[in-house]
Amino acid sequence: GSEVLPRAPSDVVWRAGDAVQVSWGIRFNHGGGYQYRLCRSNETLTEACFQRLPLEFVRGSQMLQWNNRSSAKIAGTYVDLGTFPSGSTWAMNPIPRINFDSHSSGQPAGSSGCALVNGTPDGAACRAFTPPCDDRGWFPVPPRTASIDVEGECSGDWIGGSVVDAVVIPDDLPPGNYVLGWRWDCEESDQVWTSCADVTIAPPRKVRSE
Repeated sequence: GSEVLPRAPSDVVWRAGDAVQVSWGIRFNHGGGYQYRLCRSNETLTEACFQRLPLEFVRGSQMLQWNNRSSAKIAGTYVDLGTFPSGSTWAMNPIPRINFDSHSSGQPAGSSGCALVNGTPDGAACRAFTPPCDDRGWFPVPPRTASIDVEGECSGDWIGGSVVDAVVIPDDLPPGNYVLGWRWDCEESDQVWTSCADVTIAPPRKVRSE
């Protein structure tokens, strides 16, 4: 974190009290859930620092945005009971995994229906749950033509787009430079993935008095 990465100003300025748009993308899908957090940039960027300031999701705002810039709003799934930090909200990864040749990554014993026929994925798609869009078929992740990495329109090792959310910047957050942290806790593997970006928080917008 802060020991190896120099500050990289993004010119992104968010205002306290505003809802802002954030997004992330998948390469290898292991299910699970994720959260966005903030830490002051002049502090040591530890997990404890980010845990002090988890951001709340704007429920009903989640959508998928494909690489061709088309998008579709979807019903997000959020958890705020039994979470850590206590009372914080996590969002479920909305993209179901296609359990194709993946016995080491959570495929149920005896699962069948996902197969390669003449080098092309065929048969029933063993998706972990119902996809959030009209998921027509499934195919190898490019550029490979025969691959155990497969995706649908909104399933599998989905590199066709990104998951977009809105989060709320607390209205009492002191202005200054912060680091936005994203944490993804996987369900099908003992992995935690993180990413970060430099942002500036400005004072809240002034409310006009009558």
